[in-house]
Amino acid sequence: MGSSGGNRYKWLIELLAYWQGQINSQDLCLAYGISVTQSKKYLVEYNEIHPQNLKYNRSAKAHLAQELFTFNYINGDVAEYLDWLNSQVNLADVPKSNSITHAELRLPPRAISPQIMRGLVNAVKQKRRIDVEYLSLSKTTAEGRVIQPHTFVKTGLRWHLRGYCEYRGDFRDFVLSRFRGYLKSWAQRHTFANKIRVGILLLNYGFNLIHVSHQSKRQSLNKITKCKMVN
Repeated sequence: MGSSGGNRYKWLIELLAYWQGQINSQDLCLAYGISVTQSKKYLVEYNEIHPQNLKYNRSAKAHLAQELFTFNYINGDVAEYLDWLNSQVNLADVPKSNSITHAELRLPPRAISPQIMRGLVNAVKQKRRIDVEYLSLSKTTAEGRVIQPHTFVKTGLRWHLRGYCEYRGDFRDFVLSRFRGYLKSWAQRHTFANKIRVGILLLNYGFNLIHVSHQSKRQSLNKITKCKMVN
């Protein structure tokens, strides 16, 4: 497994298809700066070697991950996907405020369903409110919550989903491995992102904010920077 050598294209195809649920030629073009023709060639080659993993959907114009998906180049740890996603932001000449991740330190593997992860990724990108089932340390069973996800944040321990919890009425860091279900995404977009533009979120072990660019009142800014871990 890995992205080195001639397998790097197959690795990325598998990585994005598994964690995002689909991949198309444009994804490879953007990641590697190759032509659409080359990108399609690599997708064809991957499908010929691993026909059980992907199936092309004409309406979506993408290759969709199938139920019998198997790992051939990736390790199945969500951190592998989030680390790659964050590295693309670091390399790109774009504002940090456009990122949905920020990483600082290495972390041990954590288990999360790819179906749940796909829903969370789409919700962050599309700024959608979502219904989820989440298991906190203070509960014995998972409970439903409506959250407004903002970004994936990496600390010294693990990846979190940072967002506004409508149940708690505050910004929180949700541990990815504690999500037990993804119920639905609301058509209505959340609005807090329109009031606060978060730039670079660099976290220490104590969740300390290093730098933030903002366009809001100080009290609104404090809410998102002082978010708590959901226990």
